[in-house]
Amino acid sequence: MSAPSTPTVPSAAPSSSTAVAAAQEENLRAALFGEAQARIETIRAKAKAEADRILQEAERNVDTVRQQRLEEAEQKAARQRANVQKEAQWQARRQWLSRQEQCVEAVLREQMERACAGEGIDRARSLRLLAMEAMMAMGEEDAVLTIRPADRDVVTAAWGEALARECFGPATSVKLKIVEDASVAGGLILTSKDGIRQFDNTYPTRLERLMEQLLDLAVG
Repeated sequence: MSAPSTPTVPSAAPSSSTAVAAAQEENLRAALFGEAQARIETIRAKAKAEADRILQEAERNVDTVRQQRLEEAEQKAARQRANVQKEAQWQARRQWLSRQEQCVEAVLREQMERACAGEGIDRARSLRLLAMEAMMAMGEEDAVLTIRPADRDVVTAAWGEALARECFGPATSVKLKIVEDASVAGGLILTSKDGIRQFDNTYPTRLERLMEQLLDLAVG
């Protein structure tokens, strides 16, 4: 004979209050999740915007630095080009001046040789002008006139006295002592009687002065 079965007690249906509480909890959870999600999206958007701003600023900085480097490089290249150009101009001018000096010197050396040889000049007139220039520079006083032996036929005591009167007037008492010197290449040298002062008016000295003047003109 089988045991008697235990009667089953039916479960009670959930009360309406429990269902309401569960719904409220679900709504609260949904609200909190939605708010958190909104905040996350806001933070994410701000972070992206800040990242974009930082990236753009970095790119601008890179462009600025690149432009600065390019400008510095261009300025440096310009300075180098200017220095090269100045150096080239200086070299060209130096060569030109050297060539000018060589040409002037060659011409004057040729003229000096011709003058010393008496070629192409009026020797008597040349000696007269050179002596008068020296006498006027030295002043009215007795002096020694040194010439080369080849000019002795022109330069005499009477010649010197006539020049003194022409320079200082007919009443002058200036006397010139004529001295021959084979080392004089042409022209003359006037020396004061005490030997302290001297006026070199030889052809080589005159041509040297002339060369300096011509070089100054060439440089100018």
